[in-house]
Amino acid sequence: FRVASALHQALGDAGHPSHAALRGTLVDANGAIDHARLLSMALTLAEAFDRAEVDRPELVQAWELDASGRQPPWSPRLVELEAWQRPIWNAAARDWPTRAAWKALHTLVQALERGRVPDGVALPAFLSVFGVSSLPPFMVKALQAIARHVPVTLHLLSPSATFIAERVDRRHLLWAAAEKGLDEATLRKAH
Repeated sequence: FRVASALHQALGDAGHPSHAALRGTLVDANGAIDHARLLSMALTLAEAFDRAEVDRPELVQAWELDASGRQPPWSPRLVELEAWQRPIWNAAARDWPTRAAWKALHTLVQALERGRVPDGVALPAFLSVFGVSSLPPFMVKALQAIARHVPVTLHLLSPSATFIAERVDRRHLLWAAAEKGLDEATLRKAH
């Protein structure tokens, strides 16, 4: 509801030129706020903001450091989107509980990259990461920073050729049986 509240406040800020697009989307012809659209947009933005913290931390950091309204040197389309997203982010994330954890993680990663383990931080003797099929760039950066100080092992899923061969689907078996003139039972015994 923080994002919905920030959107609602933005609709009342008639002086902000980038909020005109929001008003066009969320306010009907009679000037009434479409609360269903507002909540839908708030949910979409909240999910996007959560992903941005992980996938685009440099964008979020720029939003927090440059809340003054100056335009960062990005593409015109991103500047257009960023112009109204930045104030919504800054209003919604001001007291966001997870922000402190993300800021602490960023601070820790920066210290580890500089070769320093901050006071009060006890790194484990080793770190094992299991079953990850993909990682956002910041998490890779965090693991690299930790690996400068302790062994980090990634245990990745990599099916063997035998496993893949055993997973032949039924359609393939039937096709092969028909092509070789075998019935399915005979083919299964041979396989």
